[in-house]
Amino acid sequence: MSNATINNAATSEFVMCKEPACTVVTDGMCYEGLANPSQCPNYAPLVIGDDEIAALEADADWDAETSEPSREPLVGVPLFTGRELDHAGAHRIMLHAVTRVIVLAGPNDSGKTTLLASIFEHFLQGALAGYLFAGCETSPAFDSRCHLSRTDSGRRTEDTERTKSFSEQTMLHLRVRDEALLNPPRDLLLSDLRGELFNEAGFPPGVVNLLSGAGQTGSLLASHMKIAKISFTGSAATGRKVQEAATKSNLKKCTLELGGKSPALIFDDADIENALNQ
Repeated sequence: MSNATINNAATSEFVMCKEPACTVVTDGMCYEGLANPSQCPNYAPLVIGDDEIAALEADADWDAETSEPSREPLVGVPLFTGRELDHAGAHRIMLHAVTRVIVLAGPNDSGKTTLLASIFEHFLQGALAGYLFAGCETSPAFDSRCHLSRTDSGRRTEDTERTKSFSEQTMLHLRVRDEALLNPPRDLLLSDLRGELFNEAGFPPGVVNLLSGAGQTGSLLASHMKIAKISFTGSAATGRKVQEAATKSNLKKCTLELGGKSPALIFDDADIENALNQ
């Protein structure tokens, strides 16, 4: 089992694992720490018949001395655990499609986690703000956040989990689409942040204020007469509106980062055709 191969009379069984981080294929070590990987729920044996083995042995890449292919080991199909996403998981989603990141920040007992749980519960029951539920990679994590507020928890009064510290910051995922089904789905990454962190960092109360809203909120900020500076990251079209509002109000300073993102360097020896296929 340590070499990830079991030989039978008519077949050979290769050990595979559904957990992407598991290295049982290469070193025989189970990700869950089990001495016998076959007891792991992520264990997925791949059985290969004699005919397929004969074809592999005829291949130049087959190592006849060890009766194992010298090519890269087979790996299982990665399955999502449904847990909250770390930075790597959030980055993977953001690379796949345009993603909106929503962070709820506020003092203790201000209802941040309750609001996150409520958003998920609303989508399970139907449309919310003109959008329908279209998928979720962190359903168990959302359920965990909602559990203490449900009657199934056995509590006399509803409750929610406490907001995690910054070092434990994770994100929840939602995929939604408009009710008319005219546009492709949108990915949302949601998280909550303890407002007390700003106080701990030395900011006096009232210095840091977080406002959320659509374009109208940004327009009010850009044109406010008591705001001395504004920065904006986004499209060139919206950037022009921000600069125009800043100029017409009080000539506030303006920092704009506009246009595309994720720049790439293309060298002379780049295989363009291969890159397009990938």
